Amino acid sequence: VSTELGRHTILATLALPIGWYILKTPTQGAQTSIYCAVSEEMEGVSGKYLKDCAIVEESKGAQDDDAAKKLWDLSMKMVGLEKL
Repeated sequence: VSTELGRHTILATLALPIGWYILKTPTQGAQTSIYCAVSEEMEGVSGKYLKDCAIVEESKGAQDDDAAKKLWDLSMKMVGLEKL
């Protein structure tokens, strides 16, 4: 989504010409979140991955429970929290 988050970085300046063609506007980027919040079709739907207002299958990496646990444990360690 094309926002002003990187407006003070050189990378954003260099990527700007390409970004006009491949990035969504903030309004376009918000459409799936809005759809999830207000659509009657999404009532009762939880834990799904959506792209462009449609449910899609997660990537193989997102389905890897072992990798998720390792990431969680590392994150807890990095922020100084003990396992609960």
